[in-house]
Amino acid sequence: MKSGEPSMTARLCAAARGAHLRLDRAPYVLEDALADALSGFTPDELATGSVEQLDQFQSPSTRATMTVRSRIVEDVVAENAAKRPLQYVIFGAGLDTFAYRRSLALQQVAVFEVDYASTQVWKRQKLAEIGVAVPENTKLIEVDFETEAFEDKLGSAGFDADLPTVFSLLGVSQYITTAAFRDLAARTTTLVSGHCELILNFIPPVDTLPDASAEAVRTIAKKSAERGEPFVSFYTWEQIEAVLTDAGFIEVEHFDPPKIRRLYFDGRTDGLIVGNVLRMARAIRPA
Repeated sequence: MKSGEPSMTARLCAAARGAHLRLDRAPYVLEDALADALSGFTPDELATGSVEQLDQFQSPSTRATMTVRSRIVEDVVAENAAKRPLQYVIFGAGLDTFAYRRSLALQQVAVFEVDYASTQVWKRQKLAEIGVAVPENTKLIEVDFETEAFEDKLGSAGFDADLPTVFSLLGVSQYITTAAFRDLAARTTTLVSGHCELILNFIPPVDTLPDASAEAVRTIAKKSAERGEPFVSFYTWEQIEAVLTDAGFIEVEHFDPPKIRRLYFDGRTDGLIVGNVLRMARAIRPA
């Protein structure tokens, strides 16, 4: 990410979620009517895909990936919130809109959006421009992950270590070292005394993917590096499971493309389907 600027990847991911409403048919995997406005791209740029990688991020496979990974996390949060008061911590929150779309339905969820200051400033500005207030149960927390302890920032924002908590880590694991990922996973379980979950996506090594998918990952990684956000880590399922169990999680559920298609894309008639790259894991440490 370029210093002083919002994450371009966050903007592109928002545009991809917005494209799902603009280009696909109901039933929608995720209805994110705020995404286009938060992305900051003009209607003409969104329509033509003329900026950066907009055309690629709005392609059917990528917009399916960006929408369904958010849907999976939100389903986990809703499942937990139906059972108990809950905290939801979004690491690398970017332009996520959960708190602004579902605040009335899930008022009992305390949301903590954690990201770099430049992206948080952009988000506040774009929300103000469209007249959307930050709900009382939501805190936007500015953290420099390389120099600051997120635990301190969460504590100052009202995080309660005794409450059940879901942590999400979408679009982050490929940008940090394995050592940093191990450290982050371990710190989530030590931060919460009771029920704790971490849900994340990860990118598998290119040599484990079909040729077309491997080439797509190489292209995305190259473009991301050109934006100052290089990919540095890739994981097999076995490696992800090892990191999460070493961190103290007891149960680890794997979401691979066939499972994701079965849960969220069966019966669609518009051809929208997630590709072969998306992998997600749900790790649980029960109370």
